[in-house]
Formats: sequence, C-alpha cells, structure tokens
Amino acid sequence: MSNMIQCDACEKMMFADSRSEKGDYHEIIIDRSYSYHLCRNCYERMMHDIFAMIFDAEEQT
Repeated sequence: MSNMIQCDACEKMMFADSRSEKGDYHEIIIDRSYSYHLCRNCYERMMHDIFAMIFDAEEQT
C-alpha cells in the first residue's frame, strides 16, 4: 500500500512512490522541523514569485 502526499497549496493528491512521475512533488523543510509538500505546478509558481521578488529588490537599489 502506497502513501499519498497532498500538496499543501492546492491540495492535489500524489503517490509517494514510483507511481508518481519523478519530480511530481517537492518537499521543502523549514528550520529542520516543518515539512511542506508542493506539487510541481505550485513549486514552480512559488519559485517564480521568489525570484521575481529578488530581482525587483535588486532593481530598486
């Protein structure tokens, strides 16, 4: 029996084993104590938003 992982952003369910495509979900660990799971789409959206904030801050200096 395989475990299911739920995206913490959009609540999409994914398998935790090889039935899900490689890279289908990402696990982010914050301060070694909180584990946050994101599906591929939510992870890409988050990374885009983070880099957009970084580049905006650099342009303002």
